Amino acid sequence: MKVKLSESLLALLVVVVVIVLLWCGFVAAQVPISGLPAATLPLTGSEVVPLVQSGVTKNAPARAFANTTSINNFTGVDPLGVIDSTVAIQVALNTGESLTCQGTYKVSAPLLIESYTNNGQQLSGSGNWANAASDDLSTTPPPSACVFMPTSALSGKPVFVIDGTPVVGSQLSWVQGFKMRNLAINMVNMSDVAASVAINQIQAFDGFYENVRVMNDGANKRAWLFNAGAFTTTLLNTQGNILDFEGISTSNGVTTITVINHDGGSVIANNANSLKFLGGAFQGASNTKFTLSSGTDFQIATDVEGGGVYLAVSASANFIRSETELQGFTGTYMTGTPGADSIFWDNQSNFNTYPAAMTSGSIQLNNQGVAGISSFLSGALGFNYYLEVGRTGLDALLGTVANTNDFLSGTAAGDAVLSSWGASTNLWLGAAQTPIAKATPTGFTTFGNGSLSEGIGLFQPLSDTDALVVKAHAGTLLFDVSTSTALTSFNNNLGLIGYTGAGSGQTWRIVTSTGESIFQQDVVQPATDGASIFQVNNAESGDVLTLQTNATVASSMLTDFGGLTLGAVTGSTQCLHVNTSGVVSGTGADCASSGGAGSFTTLSASSTVSGAGFTALLASPPAIGGTAPAAITDTNGIDTGTRVTGNTASVNLGATSFQSEILSTANNGFGIGRAAAAAGSGSRFYMGHTQAASFASFSAVASGSNLAKFVFWGDDGSTYNTVPAIFSVDVTGTVSTGVIPTTMTWTNQNSTGVVTTDLFIDGSQHVTLGTTTSPPAASTGIASIGANATDHRFKFVSGTAVTVMSWTFGKTWVNTPVCTVSEESATPTTLGISALSTSGGTVTGLAAVTTVTFDVLCD
Repeated sequence: MKVKLSESLLALLVVVVVIVLLWCGFVAAQVPISGLPAATLPLTGSEVVPLVQSGVTKNAPARAFANTTSINNFTGVDPLGVIDSTVAIQVALNTGESLTCQGTYKVSAPLLIESYTNNGQQLSGSGNWANAASDDLSTTPPPSACVFMPTSALSGKPVFVIDGTPVVGSQLSWVQGFKMRNLAINMVNMSDVAASVAINQIQAFDGFYENVRVMNDGANKRAWLFNAGAFTTTLLNTQGNILDFEGISTSNGVTTITVINHDGGSVIANNANSLKFLGGAFQGASNTKFTLSSGTDFQIATDVEGGGVYLAVSASANFIRSETELQGFTGTYMTGTPGADSIFWDNQSNFNTYPAAMTSGSIQLNNQGVAGISSFLSGALGFNYYLEVGRTGLDALLGTVANTNDFLSGTAAGDAVLSSWGASTNLWLGAAQTPIAKATPTGFTTFGNGSLSEGIGLFQPLSDTDALVVKAHAGTLLFDVSTSTALTSFNNNLGLIGYTGAGSGQTWRIVTSTGESIFQQDVVQPATDGASIFQVNNAESGDVLTLQTNATVASSMLTDFGGLTLGAVTGSTQCLHVNTSGVVSGTGADCASSGGAGSFTTLSASSTVSGAGFTALLASPPAIGGTAPAAITDTNGIDTGTRVTGNTASVNLGATSFQSEILSTANNGFGIGRAAAAAGSGSRFYMGHTQAASFASFSAVASGSNLAKFVFWGDDGSTYNTVPAIFSVDVTGTVSTGVIPTTMTWTNQNSTGVVTTDLFIDGSQHVTLGTTTSPPAASTGIASIGANATDHRFKFVSGTAVTVMSWTFGKTWVNTPVCTVSEESATPTTLGISALSTSGGTVTGLAAVTTVTFDVLCD
């Protein structure tokens, strides 16, 4: 059967067949995603990716599907480190987008993160860069790491600067929340100076650095430098040699930086606060690990190894808390003195030995074998401070008093208190595990055989009672001082004895039964003169004897109210009595009775005063208290006026009254003699002169000064003032140490009363006769003859054998004189004169005899 299709149906069938054929072809051409070829990595971010958006199929670049953007996507970035990528990386940072990096990047200028657009920005390296052999940072980052390689152009400059200060036109001047992870900064090309810095954070906070390593940073480069304005920042699992925290002042500094598990060498902090170093390690053979000054709140709980110095601190570094592991450290623990409220609680003793095991609840503070101070202060004068020790509460207290009656009644501000606290409890003191003393609410008890040494002991009872009691071991009362009576009593059952040494050399004693006191020497010296310092009363309390001192010794006074009697002198029956009227009397028979008014006692040659006999002074002393003049009279005291011996008053002798005079109506003379077996030790009479005002100093005499004179006087019938002759010694040259040139002069009075100077003898052995003026000038020769008269007689007596004698005149003659010589010897010889001139001459013809006498007459 044949079916004939209409044209319209046929057309529809053709369409369906075509559609089916097309569909089958499309299905046959489909390829799975896994079958697609791999794209070239890393993506640039510009690759087109299809997507359906609101039911419409569209495309977008690949970077739109990621939360971060690779800096490799930015034009000009070379991840191979060949081309300088500084400008391109700065462009990437300026976008404010979080960035990733993988590769090595050459930079030649600081990379600046300093805009509010950088808030919350994150720069992350490509994954974990720990090597397969270690869970720590690798020595060399793996090829997939992100490494910034600054050139030498960055020497003395920072590589990264995080600083919000330059922001203009924004209310926010700090960079907030910038983060850096999983990357390295290799400073190998930068000079090793402090200004070469890997990361410099300034006005920025909430910063975060994790798994960031600074490589090849030498001994002086800074891995991190934090300046004023940097705060609330954390370093986690980081590495770098020096961390430097440099504020401007304590109020404008670096604060609240936490460093966790850092591997480094040194920390430097000035004007920084609240720095914490937890975990990790700080190492080095000779570097200083932590230098801290001008700040507060430093917590160090890390590991320190190597040598050098652990802590270099100053007094401006306060509240240092050190809990450091120093097991591998062999250097100096600390230099300088830390500030207030510092605690050093380090886990080691003697550097290479761990401390002994500590029991639960105990605290061991170790200052590394050097002197230290632990301070506990309230911080203000008005607040006390105390340490509390107890079982379940306060049992013992050690504190300082801030206000009156703090802790204990009677305390004052600044006092220290050590006390048991519970009711009816005691305070014990001990030594070497032995009880020494016990303080109770009612008293103080000492134990054992020890001694109690005090500079000053004060015993003041709350009420008058026995203040000090000493008993023997058996309980016998030995010593008792009581304040309970009107007059303080002192009781001693055995008497008192004083010694110069340990139980020997008794110097004083008080006998209890009689009250007798015996002293080898008793010196009483008042604080002020004028009061009676020594007083003796009788049994009826009447005054018997007093001694009163005065600043002038002569005015000090010994007073006896019933008369003074000296009796029973050892070795004699003499005695002396002075009654209340001042009458001195004496008697024999051991003072059995007193003599009448005006009587006196005669001192014999054997009588003594202070142990010295009178015999050597006066063989027969005159009476004392009689009418006859005393043997020695001092009219004006010890060093003033005139001392007269043998007369009742001084006499002007030669018109002068003298310091000392010996006058007598009997044969008078002044004799000096000495008995001595040694030769050359005869009597001597010394006279001299000093130009000092007193004998307490020295002042040299000078030319013209008189050293001494023998002045002869006589009674001319009307006065003792006539002086006919004087022998004088005068200074005639320059005086120096040990040298005083002198001339001796004789002066006589002739029958007409004229006084002339007859003889000069100087220190050059020159003898001058017949001049009335001053000594002539020195001249050579053994004799001088004056030249002021026409007739001069010179007599020469030789004591040795001579043949010729020469002489010079005292002064040069105008014309040559005419001189003759005549001999007066027993055996005459022929003498002559030769070499005669105006200045002298020579006597010739002298026999070599022992003694020769002759006269020379010159006209």
